Formats: sequence, structure tokens, C-alpha cells
Amino acid sequence: MSDVYVLVGEDRHLDVQVEVFTDEVAAVRAAQQFIQEHASRTLDELDLDPEDSELNDAMRADGWLYFQVYSVEGDSVRVVKRKLNEA
Repeated sequence: MSDVYVLVGEDRHLDVQVEVFTDEVAAVRAAQQFIQEHASRTLDELDLDPEDSELNDAMRADGWLYFQVYSVEGDSVRVVKRKLNEA
């Protein structure tokens, strides 16, 4: 089985968006780019609360690697590590 990294973007103005990567760093960069594309301001301008990106034990146990809420409406993006079944 191979590891894959799943980006899940949840924005109240869009359908849930899912992208799959084979590289963790690329997935996290894409998550940050997702924020840039869908937030009303740039990452530098956003006053992101560190608590809105903190992973708890349950998240880590479920494979979450990155999480960021980027709006007061609760819009968020996350990257989760999963196993891909090889056929």
C-alpha cells in the first residue's frame, strides 16, 4: 500500500473540493494555495488564529497533517494522510 495525501477544502460558497497527492509537501502547499484562492484576503493579510490550525490528538490519530480555518464562517482546508490500496 502507498501513502496518499488528501486535501479537503470546505468553503461555504463552493462544493467540497478534494485533491489527492503522492507528496506531503505538495499537498500542504496546495492547501495554502487553496486559502489564497478562496479567502477574501491574502495569507499575509489574514489574521489567522493559531488555535484555528491546532491539531488535537484525535485529528492526528486519524491522519490529519495540516488544518487551517481561514474565515469567520468556518471555511477550512485540511490535509489527511491515507493508505491507497494497490491492485
